[in-house]
Amino acid sequence: MNNLIQTLAARKPLPSLKPEAVWDKDLDAAIASRSGAWTASLQAGSRADGLSFVAGLYLCNESLDASHTLSQNIETPAGSYWHGIMHRMEGDYWNSKYWMRRVGRHPIYPALRQKAVRLLNEPSGLAAIRDGRVQSALADLAASAEWDPSRFVDAVEMIADGQGQDAAAEELLQKIQWHEMCLLLAYCYRSATGDELPAADAGAGASIEDSEGGQA
Repeated sequence: MNNLIQTLAARKPLPSLKPEAVWDKDLDAAIASRSGAWTASLQAGSRADGLSFVAGLYLCNESLDASHTLSQNIETPAGSYWHGIMHRMEGDYWNSKYWMRRVGRHPIYPALRQKAVRLLNEPSGLAAIRDGRVQSALADLAASAEWDPSRFVDAVEMIADGQGQDAAAEELLQKIQWHEMCLLLAYCYRSATGDELPAADAGAGASIEDSEGGQA
């Protein structure tokens, strides 16, 4: 699975807020061919986490249907989380919020909020956003004491559905979304295997949790 993780960690561009097609069809086929034996090798109590990890791999590849086929049948907070992200990416925002509510307070939320606030406070963050409504929504998100997935869904909807035309806001939301996906992917792998997710670049020692996507 390591080369699949490396490919996704280095991908450029980052996943779209509202993908129109699978990013890499060959990668989708590779995930399908390797994931069955991998999940079967896990202990019975860890297979739901393993399937959640695979659902996440598909979603990082913008393969919404393949991810949904798995996540809709995983009755765990992680499964609901991937399910909610998938519906957000397909533009079904009400449904996304429903599944996010079923997640509860996920363990990745503190780290995700920390990463999001850092991005929002950078010069290319809130200060660079021109659309006042989007800026206000993201300022509220940054001011929240805890990560609020519903507010993030609202901000994504404003941009992805054309309510606001702001390239800086779109790029910022994509970066936050990517951190969310990488943190959840690492959490699922750790829960399934008891190990840390293999480094995205063994030479640099970087984990996918630290990934910013490929460099231009």
